Amino acid sequence: MLEVRRSCVKSSRDRSLRDRRRTVTKRFEHHNVFVAGGTSGINLGIAVAFANAGARVAVLGRDEGRVAVALERLRATGGDVQGHAGDVRDAPRIAEVLSQVRCEWGLRRSGAALLSITAAQSWLPMAAQAHVCAAKAGIDQLTRTLALEWGPHGVRVNAIAPGPIEDTEGMRRMAHSEASRAAWTRAVPLRRFGSTADIAGAALWLCSAEAGYVTGAVVPVDGGVAPAGAGVLTQAMTQ
Repeated sequence: MLEVRRSCVKSSRDRSLRDRRRTVTKRFEHHNVFVAGGTSGINLGIAVAFANAGARVAVLGRDEGRVAVALERLRATGGDVQGHAGDVRDAPRIAEVLSQVRCEWGLRRSGAALLSITAAQSWLPMAAQAHVCAAKAGIDQLTRTLALEWGPHGVRVNAIAPGPIEDTEGMRRMAHSEASRAAWTRAVPLRRFGSTADIAGAALWLCSAEAGYVTGAVVPVDGGVAPAGAGVLTQAMTQ
């Protein structure tokens, strides 16, 4: 009789663990996610993470070939996905794509989250990086301003500032040799490059209910590279 009780307890515990795992892994079921630039690099990693977490995911990219490749990877998750070709600078096209997504999946009018990708250059001035510094500072201020404007409507607005991330176009340009890669690795206090999964994990959290009281935040996910300062980053970039 004692063995039966133990077996029942174990079975109940196993079911509970399975239920909790399913809750964690599919925590974005019935959520719609739109990822601009979601056909490569960091943004594709974010799109795949949301699809694996149960969300319906639509991606937008300029190149139709990349859209097709991204869709193959997203479909492998078994989720409901869409892919659209378009340039974010083409406002009518973006409106058309968003309308298509809304018509097919609907639109959540409250409790939504907007997430942008920024960079440490938004607050660290760096020589030869004026274009990046200006553009990313604009994203940071847009994040904070929209958080104020959209908060009363139940929409949270945040941004992630990645550090050097493996297998991305930017790092292939900047860490193009063994010497430059070593310089970048030394610049990071954790002494390694990040992965797209590192950024995707932060994105999932910032868009989840667990971050329901977080808005207007710019979150560094960079292995500690930003606190090292502009001098260290500039030195790594010039290798």
